[in-house]
Amino acid sequence: MPGIQYEFTVCVTLFLVSVLFIFSYVVSITPSPHFEILDVTCSVSDHLLSSPGSPVNWCSLSQLHVLGLSLSSNVLDSYSSPKPLHILDPGKVCCLNFSCMYYVPYSSIDERYNSSFHVRDPATCNFKDLLGMLGDDIKILIVPSLHVSAQYSNVSPFIIDVKVYAYSYTNSPIRNATVHVIVPGLWGASTVVESSYTDSNGFAELTVDLSAGFSEGDYVIIVTAYKDSFIGYSENEFRLESDGSIRFGRENVNFIQSHLYKHNESHIFLSLRSNSQGTATYTRLWFNGSQSPYYTISFTGAPAFYVPNAIGFKGPIFMVMNISLSNGEKAISFIEYPMLVNYGEINPLAESVTLSFSVIILDVIYIVEITYCHYER
Repeated sequence: MPGIQYEFTVCVTLFLVSVLFIFSYVVSITPSPHFEILDVTCSVSDHLLSSPGSPVNWCSLSQLHVLGLSLSSNVLDSYSSPKPLHILDPGKVCCLNFSCMYYVPYSSIDERYNSSFHVRDPATCNFKDLLGMLGDDIKILIVPSLHVSAQYSNVSPFIIDVKVYAYSYTNSPIRNATVHVIVPGLWGASTVVESSYTDSNGFAELTVDLSAGFSEGDYVIIVTAYKDSFIGYSENEFRLESDGSIRFGRENVNFIQSHLYKHNESHIFLSLRSNSQGTATYTRLWFNGSQSPYYTISFTGAPAFYVPNAIGFKGPIFMVMNISLSNGEKAISFIEYPMLVNYGEINPLAESVTLSFSVIILDVIYIVEITYCHYER
């Protein structure tokens, strides 16, 4: 009997070891859900950032068959070798911002979709269907490669003190970045540009004097930082009173939203969300304060602005305008090109993977962050 019990024990032990071995092997060759989502995220990201889509100029067309954010191949060929990994079309990037008329609705039900403004029908042309995402979700952020924060204070009449902090995408301070503070002279004054460099902590402090020619009214202030094709900026509005006191923030000014509706190689096409009559004077600026001439148009309803592109200038274009309405009111407007992107939606409690990419837009570096969210079904 003891021999039988011993043999039985050995057999059971060998059986259990065999089952454990087989189970461990199956688990080892079965991909985990995380790696499956990682593969999908890589595939979706590569398609979005490497493909121009179809038609290749879809950003200014109502029809869209294949979604992609890259420049067309003939434009990419103009870049000398070695080419950057991803070069994006600024107009296609703008189509992921709901302030663009050619906005791509995220799904068949998109709260940001406005049927009186947007031209793409979410029922037949939406992001999730175009990418075949079924029930999954995605979040796309496209932002400048530097994070620029600015603190403003009115230290004396007509004088603004600006404290600037420039950080990398990974939150490291940027040393020796060139900083510009730009105040366009919207109501007849000359544009003021003050420049400096960040210290080892990514900090710079500048003083802006508005005493020469700046009258009572609403204005825009733009702060930029640039180093080695890395760029960042922030923008704010303020109200200048006749006594030189200043109130910062859009809530203190009369602001009319402007939007982009298309672009081509020579022009950017803008409009105002307005149903009034009046005149608008507008200009475009670059991160170093370089400025085009002012253009003035009279309008009834939503005016159209045809802003020329400038060949040879790097970085985002800032378009600023003053508006004089027929009822005597005055207002300002501001929009950047390309517009920043915070697109899509995810459930923070669901399984997800986030990938980050450095891309080129208008010859400077932006950051694209793509988060893919998978739901168990």
